[in-house]
Amino acid sequence: NADSLIQAASACTIDNNLVFSADSNAAKGLDFDAAVTVSGDITNDGTVNCGTSSLLMNGTSDQTLSGNATTLYNMIVNKSSGNLIMSTPVTVTGTLTMASGDIVNSQPLTIGTSDDVTGDLNYTSGAITGQVKRFFANSTGSKFFPVGITGIERGVTVNFTSAPGSNQYLTAEYKTGLPNLSGSDAHYSGLPLTTSDGQLIQNFHEDGYWEINPGSSSTGDSYTAPINAKAYSISIHMNDLRDAAGENQDKDKVRIIKSAGSNTPSQHHVSWAGMTHVSASGTNADFTVVATGTGFSTFGAGAPDSDALPVELIS
Repeated sequence: NADSLIQAASACTIDNNLVFSADSNAAKGLDFDAAVTVSGDITNDGTVNCGTSSLLMNGTSDQTLSGNATTLYNMIVNKSSGNLIMSTPVTVTGTLTMASGDIVNSQPLTIGTSDDVTGDLNYTSGAITGQVKRFFANSTGSKFFPVGITGIERGVTVNFTSAPGSNQYLTAEYKTGLPNLSGSDAHYSGLPLTTSDGQLIQNFHEDGYWEINPGSSSTGDSYTAPINAKAYSISIHMNDLRDAAGENQDKDKVRIIKSAGSNTPSQHHVSWAGMTHVSASGTNADFTVVATGTGFSTFGAGAPDSDALPVELIS
């Protein structure tokens, strides 16, 4: 019936595209109380009522989710090939399961809605190429952000050692290219520097950087949110980083550097600074660096000139 929602009271599989619209000649939306599997595209120009059910996207080529902002309970991405391309904001209040396939999102993907409903991530593989927003419980604990580029996950885990506050969140994204710093030396401002463990940092990896912004339900995206003042450890997966010669980085010389953000424009992302280095583990081709600090920022992979990264060198 074009005047009603498509209702799924039991598990079903949809092999074609789904289009929901307020137009009188189309179904108004999807109301499902059981698991729904879609191998085509979803255009939500109507409404989606998901209850506590799951939406599985498992097409064997690119699938799109577009239209109105969509809230789901559980979403499962399990694609043998192709990406899930999302051009609309999507919120998952239950569990996002990433079994296989990348999520290419031009709008934020949010997991959770508050410190009581933080949502979960069940991760096996894949990368989210756009913004991932995650709410934290008002207690100690960590969240993983599986950010990266298509085909390469360069995820971040943030672990708070004290409660971050009421209804606090972080939004993370891995961005390609060079960050925009406002210091006198542009994106090299603050370099060279020496970290607290004595490592000289003269340049950084130009493939990309990690942007993590704080916020809360009361402040919105803001560096005044209480979470921005809380101590944390950060683990960054530096997968397949290469130097100027095309060789994998020497993991023991790489450090996490950051450029602090601020609501005051003259203090926003001015220059690079070191963090307190904890460890580097893995192989040079696939390693994770851990550091501690406070305040959220732009984060980069810094190294000395002797392990030259593919950027201009700083004397």
